[in-house]
Amino acid sequence: MRKPILITGASTGIGYFCAKELSKNSNYQVFATVRNEKDLKRLKKDGLNVLMLDLNSSDSIKKCAKEFLEKTDGKIYALFNNAGYGQPGAVEDISDEALKKQFQTNFFGLHQLIREFLPVMREQGYGRIVNHSSVLVL
Repeated sequence: MRKPILITGASTGIGYFCAKELSKNSNYQVFATVRNEKDLKRLKKDGLNVLMLDLNSSDSIKKCAKEFLEKTDGKIYALFNNAGYGQPGAVEDISDEALKKQFQTNFFGLHQLIREFLPVMREQGYGRIVNHSSVLVL
């Protein structure tokens, strides 16, 4: 059986590259996540398995986890949390609302997604969680 992997934030950049490369390995069943229909269609054309996921929506997180587990016979080998973004600007210029939205995506949304899969990983006796971040230098 191929090892099921979920990659968040896979519409571009590192997430997209990892989804494409891991999909070439017949040992893995890779699912890339995106936030909008345009990216969903584009990644499907590229031959990827794609699921919708908006980390700012608890319902979207639950739906994505449920769909993933339905497509993988209730198994998950790895969760690669790549989704997230930086909030450029001086501290005094960044609003509380902008920071709350960023933390929802970069922390609380990913935290909820992890909590969706931890019981499955515990039950099956294995699983990997990779929380990835990068640094943008201007």
